[in-house]
Order: sequence, then structure tokens, then C-alpha cells
Amino acid sequence: MGVITDFISGLEMDTRFFLFLILLAAPLGASRWLRFIGTDQKKAAPNAWEAHIGAGKRAYLRGRFEEAERVLRAVSIEADGYPPSDPRLLSTLNLLSDTYRNLGNAEKADFYHGWARKNWDAATKRV
Repeated sequence: MGVITDFISGLEMDTRFFLFLILLAAPLGASRWLRFIGTDQKKAAPNAWEAHIGAGKRAYLRGRFEEAERVLRAVSIEADGYPPSDPRLLSTLNLLSDTYRNLGNAEKADFYHGWARKNWDAATKRV
């Protein structure tokens, strides 16, 4: 047998399995690996979204719409990975739509409102 097979055969079964998972993780990448083992990054860290959306809401409520736009655009990029019916995505898009409306940009406001509406309609579609 080769050096590698001798090394592996000398390991405990749990260690072999862990080594297999590590070797499997390399080509999958971190996010796919977390999903593969059953950990969804979005579900694992909902507080990150809450912190960011909170910062966007505070800026919006204080009338600092440019700051709110910057923060909420970043949040919307993250939230875009959520399922269409996820309330986090819907509330992010609605708040971003309201922010653009207050900035006087009706075109972008309508875009984000339409995106939220499309997701809401898909989420509440009756079969």
C-alpha cells in the first residue's frame, strides 16, 4: 500500500469521515459546503440581516435617505438570495421602494415596489 493509504488506514473511523468531509468541502466552496451539511448561512445568521435592516430603518426614520439608500441597497443584495416569500426580502424591498420615493426617484421606487409585489403574489398564490 501507498503512504497515503497507510496513513488513512491507521486513522479512527470518525477521523476518516471528518477528513473525507474536509476533502469534499474544498471543491464545493464554503457556502455550498454549509448547505451540504445542512447549515444555511442565511438562517445561521439572521442577526446580520436584522442589524443591517435596522441601520437602514434608522437612517430612513431620521430623514437621511441617501444613507438609507446605500445601506438598504446592500441589504437587498443579500436578501436577494432569500426565497421569494421570505418576509426579510419583502420588507427590504418595500423599505427601499419607500426610500427611493422620498428621494424623488419614482422609477427606482416603482421597480423595487414591483419586485416586492411580484414576490408577494408568488408567495400567496393559491393552488
